[in-house]
Amino acid sequence: MTFDRPVLLLGNAPINAALARWVGDWSGPIVCADGGVRHLPPGRHIIVVGDMDSYQGPASTRLHDPDQDSTDFDKCLACVRAPELIGVGFLGGRWDHSLAALSSLARARDPIRLIDHENSIVLVDGDYQGRHRIGDTLGVIPMQRCQFSASHGLAYPLDGVVLELGVWVGSSNRITDAHVSIRGQGRYWLSYASPLKPDSE
Repeated sequence: MTFDRPVLLLGNAPINAALARWVGDWSGPIVCADGGVRHLPPGRHIIVVGDMDSYQGPASTRLHDPDQDSTDFDKCLACVRAPELIGVGFLGGRWDHSLAALSSLARARDPIRLIDHENSIVLVDGDYQGRHRIGDTLGVIPMQRCQFSASHGLAYPLDGVVLELGVWVGSSNRITDAHVSIRGQGRYWLSYASPLKPDSE
């Protein structure tokens, strides 16, 4: 399935009322990962992808993939192409599901971010540039060993820093400039404010 505008992917993890309202205001296409249909706003076309172990109801479009070596989120990433993907309902709930979703970001072909009511998370490979709200928290969590050469807009610079899971991670940094840039090698998760937070970008 190919779309010419951003697509919202819905997973089956719990979401709170504020996030449900945000989903309800989404005007673009929505694709549900199996049981994520439960978060679909009333009246929307049901486009569902997965092994269908959670949802067996009616659907406008149904892509059934029984493979048990991939998650329903993986299946969505494999069949949906769009300028941007935003995932809701993939964080929270079961930790194994959340961690699997974070791992799946490495296989995404299109830009994607996962959001909940507090955070947005993207996977970065190497350098990063983005706009953020001054004063917000930004976390840099390495997926693998990461060597950083420079950064801008962070209270705790990453210049010359090496991060690695089980050794040192860059949690709780603070944004000091709306334009944030990071230069480095390796893949890392970047955690920052959810779009639900007032004035966040």
